[in-house]
Amino acid sequence: MLLAGGADPNLGARGGPQTWQSPLLFAVATGGNAATARLLLGAGANCAVVVGSRRDPLTLVELARRKRDFDTLQLLTSTEGCDVDLAQLGL
Repeated sequence: MLLAGGADPNLGARGGPQTWQSPLLFAVATGGNAATARLLLGAGANCAVVVGSRRDPLTLVELARRKRDFDTLQLLTSTEGCDVDLAQLGL
């Protein structure tokens, strides 16, 4: 509903683009939300998100893999730009 009305799918709960508040990150982190992730991606959500620590950085793809959320994992790996190469980022 909000996305159809033009809401920004990258804004966090406090209205800013903080990565740790990303609606897509929340959908992946809680697991079992492939349909929600699909809607957010369709609305232009940034999937090139890296979270975690410098010692253990996680892409959304790796997070879905660790959650064993295979529907979301398949969605992310088939969406251009989601499978971030940590080596290219120097991590």
